[in-house]
Amino acid sequence: SLHPPATEDAAMTSTVLAGSAVAGSSSQEARPRDEPMQGGAAGSLGDRASRVYRAIGQMGLTLDSREVRQTPRGGGTSDVGSEREPRSLGENVQRWLGWALQAGYEELGLHVAGGWADLDEVADAMRRSRPDLGRHDASSLKALLQETDQSGRFELDAQGRLRKVPKGGPRCP
Repeated sequence: SLHPPATEDAAMTSTVLAGSAVAGSSSQEARPRDEPMQGGAAGSLGDRASRVYRAIGQMGLTLDSREVRQTPRGGGTSDVGSEREPRSLGENVQRWLGWALQAGYEELGLHVAGGWADLDEVADAMRRSRPDLGRHDASSLKALLQETDQSGRFELDAQGRLRKVPKGGPRCP
């Protein structure tokens, strides 16, 4: 477990009770947390460090528990499981399309009716907002989706419109 940095003398002469350091005998009562400390409102740095290390230990955040903690959400840094392959162009395009058709259409100026958007408008919006995804027109975007959308997340109709298929939802004939 984690322990506050302290000298042997300080560790032997002070006892931590209820989050506060009390020097001398343990027969003295611990100071309530909201009562100011004598000798300064902020207290000593060692007292504060003791409380912080105690709280960390109570949460189970010790050096021994580091290996069993879950990886942070959102790709945060972690010692465990932090290596991930970069996403392919097809996956990045599909992620952007999903966002654009469901949440970002107003920001992009896309006209979406009943979940459907014109493929030419979508390709133009992608060129403007995400040039890193390539310079696609309607036909190249259609070809990319036909090649990479193996799970059927998107649907194209005969009028040149695109929609994201709802999870578990029916595909249009």
